[in-house]
Amino acid sequence: MGNYSKRIKITLLSSLCFLFLTLCVGSLFLPHREALTYDERFYYESGLAILSGKPSEVGKQGVAARNIMPALALNASVGEAIPEKILSKLAEGGESSEDSIFYEDSILHNNNREARIYVGKLATIFVSLIAAIYVFIWSRELYGLHAGFLSLILYILDPNIIAHSRLVHQDILGACSVFVATYYFWRVLKYGGRKNTILSIITFGIAQITRYTAIFLVPIYLLLTLGFHSSTIINLIRGRDWKNITTKIVNFGKFTMACLLATILIINIGLSFDKTFTKLGDYDFASKSFYFSAISATIKRITRTTSLCLPQWSRLW
Repeated sequence: MGNYSKRIKITLLSSLCFLFLTLCVGSLFLPHREALTYDERFYYESGLAILSGKPSEVGKQGVAARNIMPALALNASVGEAIPEKILSKLAEGGESSEDSIFYEDSILHNNNREARIYVGKLATIFVSLIAAIYVFIWSRELYGLHAGFLSLILYILDPNIIAHSRLVHQDILGACSVFVATYYFWRVLKYGGRKNTILSIITFGIAQITRYTAIFLVPIYLLLTLGFHSSTIINLIRGRDWKNITTKIVNFGKFTMACLLATILIINIGLSFDKTFTKLGDYDFASKSFYFSAISATIKRITRTTSLCLPQWSRLW
């Protein structure tokens, strides 16, 4: 395959991506009796809360909108973008109910609201496609072109991937963002360069608005850094090259600070700067557990007048 022209390689890659889209989109119209999972409605409502520009106010209304992550606005944006007339024809079939894209026993038949959530699944499929492309790119860089296509084929034919790619949920969004962020950080460690550094910082920030567990990228980055530069660090310490050691520490500090500032900005943009700089004493934590209640009470006593440069996520906790 290494002797194939660039055109043939691009054609093969495009064909595999199209196959993946066909499998995912086609699975949306299989005769499932229940077309939506229980929590897809809650995640979609969370996306609508982000689009409203006041997610903290929507979060106060109930548990349905408390798990607010800005990335879910992608699903809501796609679902809400469909004009009502077109959605009605899709759900109801126009003059004949037989023309509906949904089966008559489906909960989506003659139900425009549920149909919007269903259409919002397309955003997750698109994000999963992005993840598939990066699986190919990273595998190719590591092990060559054949390995890249093999990894891509394994990804697009994985039933678990296909199943989660058709849901309004955080799983694929979080997996894709964490994977891409790790890829660019790996490129920073291996190749350096301003472009890789900027992309690494941006993708790290984006990962933080897709899923709470993306914060684990911090220890992952630290481990990758130690793994890449452990021998260099040991040699510098042995050689007592304090000047180079200081330079590397300063550069790492600059990168860390840039990640922090970019993440704060991206979170604020994702949540429309909703109640940014709210005093910690004004936070109303939703968790009723003894452990978290004790922590929140302590925070309020110690930092009553301290403000955060982040939107108020109190109702989420």
